[in-house]
Amino acid sequence: MSMRSLVIVFLTTLLTSCAFYRKNPPLQHYDPAYGYRFSSLIPNNSSEPSPNFIIVSLSGGGTRAAALAYGVLARMNQEQIGNGRTLLDEVDVISSVSGGSFASAYLGVFGKDRFINHFRDDVLYRPIQRDVIVRLFEPWNWPELMLYGRSDIAENYYNSEIFAGQTYQSIPRRRPYIILNATDISWGARFEFTQEYFDRMCSNLSPLPIARAVLASSAFPVAFTPITLKNYGAAPLQL
Repeated sequence: MSMRSLVIVFLTTLLTSCAFYRKNPPLQHYDPAYGYRFSSLIPNNSSEPSPNFIIVSLSGGGTRAAALAYGVLARMNQEQIGNGRTLLDEVDVISSVSGGSFASAYLGVFGKDRFINHFRDDVLYRPIQRDVIVRLFEPWNWPELMLYGRSDIAENYYNSEIFAGQTYQSIPRRRPYIILNATDISWGARFEFTQEYFDRMCSNLSPLPIARAVLASSAFPVAFTPITLKNYGAAPLQL
């Protein structure tokens, strides 16, 4: 096959949507205490509960949004409130989208100390866009590209290079409660990666890779193919 033919095949594959998708697992039975939900998390300081309920919202905007999110959370960690605790220690919920979801997911999975000390090198200073594009052009990734889509290549990169294969089962059961938001493009409605939302689809969130949720939160049309979730009670959702 000539180089021109290879380029045509590659570009055609790159522009088409995925033919298959990795199915999220079904929920075997409903349990209001099971899975990643706010009610299952331990308060920050259960011996001396805070009278305040603190929610942080992190917006999108690519790497700049991730950098802003890191700066805000790092600054909160400098505000001492007594007993060796900081304002960041008192955060109960973080709701995020797109670039902000890289920061919130990293904090939720790896904890405050690693977030403060390593997030810049692991995410902000990493040439993520370049690395993902390189993977798209690597021939050994083309079978997966043709079967699934560009988003799955990016997810594999996030999973291996940033989130170390962690799933929702891996998130420590402590606050802050991390809500990664995406958009259901079928309805134009907000969708959040929490067990409450997965309950509505009769699906189990726990085995889902954190990287897949972050990708769905940060993916935008054309650049990425949709992330599809199987709704075991109705039609699949595309995010």
